[in-house]
Amino acid sequence: MGSTRAKRQIGLMGSSRARERIGLAVKFAQRDLSELTETDLQQLRGDLNEIIGSGTKFVFTGNASLSPQLGSPSPSQFTAEDFRSLQREIRGILGNFTQAGSGNLAVTEIKAGYTIVNADFAGFPDRSFVQVRGSGRDLALLALLTLLSLASVPYVLRCPECGTIFVRVRRQKYCSRRCASNANFRAWSATNRERVRAAARKAARKRYEKTTRARFGQKVRIAERPRTQPQSG
Repeated sequence: MGSTRAKRQIGLMGSSRARERIGLAVKFAQRDLSELTETDLQQLRGDLNEIIGSGTKFVFTGNASLSPQLGSPSPSQFTAEDFRSLQREIRGILGNFTQAGSGNLAVTEIKAGYTIVNADFAGFPDRSFVQVRGSGRDLALLALLTLLSLASVPYVLRCPECGTIFVRVRRQKYCSRRCASNANFRAWSATNRERVRAAARKAARKRYEKTTRARFGQKVRIAERPRTQPQSG
């Protein structure tokens, strides 16, 4: 019975679950925390517990699992200022993660203790749990860094059009349809610029011929106007 209950505690960290937790962190980073009601604080505390993975053991890789053990201050003790401070740090991590290789990455200090526990009691003789103990702030940052670094595909991207950080879905490249449309139109315009200009010149020529013949008659001879060449330097 105990083994069955323990097995239920173990949640395999599939891609959808990892994306959900990363998505909560991204939404938290983008949220306006200037004015928070008690209802807002309760929601944020619940989201923070989800990001940390409180109460569940998530298998990250191979036979190792990470089990968070919350210390003080825990999410339930977080104040509005605690959330604002954590938001600044999460924004920094997400910003650094989406600008890898820039050479300007900030250092985030995390304090946590750990204990390695064999999982025989749960019916997993070949696995072990790494029980990590720390404050809500430390475990949230550790969980986010672990989720980002061990993801099989990069879930978090920076939109190349507007700079917004977002959680990608499938092969998504831009944060919104608007940004995708703007980028596609600009690429199309660059590729077809000369064709568009030629079509515009042809239409202008037809309008000119129509106006000239209406004024001077259908038999008037209309010379081809030479194109103006751009002046060099």
